Amino acid sequence: MFEEKIVIMGKSAKLANYCIAGLTNKGKWIRLISANPRIEDAVPVEDSICTDGTEVNLLDVVKVRLLDKKVENPFQPENFYYDEHYRWEKL
Repeated sequence: MFEEKIVIMGKSAKLANYCIAGLTNKGKWIRLISANPRIEDAVPVEDSICTDGTEVNLLDVVKVRLLDKKVENPFQPENFYYDEHYRWEKL
């Protein structure tokens, strides 16, 4: 596992949950992916609640713990699994 600071640049509805993506401080694009195939790996609403109790929004800078296991999808190399047991922190 490793932590990454991400500026949230995209948040859209996906199966009553979210598709959330952003840029790292190195300019790398990352899409946050859950390990829940029933919702097509969308981010559940409860996972988008940060440590301060607010939901992540566009242009928020958040610290997220990512898993070492990367999503194997040659068409979307920006997909990364996040640790669902670690709450995101707004910075």
